[in-house]
Amino acid sequence: MTGIETAGAIASIVTAGATSVTLAVLIWYTIETHKLRREAQRQNESALLPIVVIEEPPQDNPDAFIIRNIGKGPAFQVFPSTTTAFEKHPKENLGNGFVVSLQMAPVLAVDESASIRPLVSLENDPFSTLLAGVGKLAELVVTEKITETFTIEIYYESQSRTAYLTRFTATYVGNERQFALFYESTTGTPRRKELAES
Repeated sequence: MTGIETAGAIASIVTAGATSVTLAVLIWYTIETHKLRREAQRQNESALLPIVVIEEPPQDNPDAFIIRNIGKGPAFQVFPSTTTAFEKHPKENLGNGFVVSLQMAPVLAVDESASIRPLVSLENDPFSTLLAGVGKLAELVVTEKITETFTIEIYYESQSRTAYLTRFTATYVGNERQFALFYESTTGTPRRKELAES
């Protein structure tokens, strides 16, 4: 081998080594950049996180619960729902349980609230609205047609379309139209099918 061939072989080896090192640094840089991007997105989501809660009926509208966005960003596709069957024990004249539904609020801005009246219908006939309002719901508890405690879940989306679920327990406390609401949890959740299709 001549000196020129040896120098060419050494240059090829050095070039291959430098290329390998450059590729390794590029892969490391890409991974670190991806981590930084994910952290920035997480911080942005936290900075604009909506938190939707349900409140007891106000004095001026005792037949409606209030849902309020107490978070730092708007809440979209706000969809409150309840546990499905409420019947405490079988009733011969009805033959099925009750369903309590709450209407959807399309958007809640920061510190905005909306009134939601519970609608009570038969479990096998969702279009048979029997009663409306918190007072009527309390009447069903007093007459032992529904349980005293049930769960209210509020599904909603953040500005980045991340879905959340806030869960409350509602318990009848014995006074007319009085339900105590207890916060349970707020979690990220898969998008509801109804919301994904809208």
